[in-house]
Amino acid sequence: MPISTPPLDLLLALVADLLSVPLDSVRIEHTETGIEVKSGWRSLIVEWAPTGGTAHIAMAIERLKARVPAAGSRLIPLIFTPHMGSVGRELCTQAQLPWVDTAGNAHIVLPGMLVRVEGRRPIKKQVGRPSNAFAARSSRISRVLLLEPTRAFSQRELARSAGVDEGFTSRIVQRLEQDQLVLRDSDGVRVRDTFLMLEAWRETWNLARMDQCVGHVDAQSPEELLRRTSASLSEIGISHALTGISAARWTKGREDFPEVVFLVDRLPEPDDAAALRFHADAVPQNIRFIQIEDPSYLWGGSSVDDVQVAHPVQIYLDLKGRPNVPKDDHDAMRTAATTA
Repeated sequence: MPISTPPLDLLLALVADLLSVPLDSVRIEHTETGIEVKSGWRSLIVEWAPTGGTAHIAMAIERLKARVPAAGSRLIPLIFTPHMGSVGRELCTQAQLPWVDTAGNAHIVLPGMLVRVEGRRPIKKQVGRPSNAFAARSSRISRVLLLEPTRAFSQRELARSAGVDEGFTSRIVQRLEQDQLVLRDSDGVRVRDTFLMLEAWRETWNLARMDQCVGHVDAQSPEELLRRTSASLSEIGISHALTGISAARWTKGREDFPEVVFLVDRLPEPDDAAALRFHADAVPQNIRFIQIEDPSYLWGGSSVDDVQVAHPVQIYLDLKGRPNVPKDDHDAMRTAATTA
């Protein structure tokens, strides 16, 4: 849950530790623009993010950028949050803004100051059920919204499209609201910012946890491998979609992919091997099948040159954690996912 009030005593202690100064030499001032922390000649202008979630960090960054020019260049800007996640770190790095969290993790790169602290765990663990709107079934709500990011859904429409009941939908929408990822007004529920919702989802995504099998499929070319495998999966009744870097490149008319990954609703069994020409665990490995945790992972897919391909949102999620994904492939698929 969001922590609305920043723990100022802890902030004082953290700043004293980061600056290597006595605690009694650090003080907090409440100014017209917000919180400032002063120690000697140093003045830090602090913006609190109530969670380390993507949207809260992004909003804190915008508020801090708006405050710094008004406050003056002498001030050191600082994002303060309960626990900084990986996407939040990326956003702060892109904005060139220092940050610190309540565990004492920090990244401050300024003239005359370099502080990097990593690996510290949050001092207090969250009590109760964690707010995760991106669990397998829960993520249906976000997926429906991202498939039509400009549309406002009534709660009933959203529940019907997601295939869940209205009570469940209400709980997930409330979580998304708490994380500042959706807007709800008289027109319905819509995505607040497509990029932020996608990045928040990606932060929780872990393709490696799903059941999968790897092996070799006999084929003379990448094109033959993709088309025949997709056709064979359809023939034996396995719902599927190409994903990852192979999908990102196939949709661009390229065949130079380091691996082929298919999402499937069930893993191929020994009786399917002949139809697929699949040799489990054989080398060289040229294909990976990953069993989806929820049917929604295949929603929004399409046929591209006779190959069933996942929706750009799913492809972008599945690029996370894959080795050696070039930046141009990553950025191109993120653009496709946020403009689909």
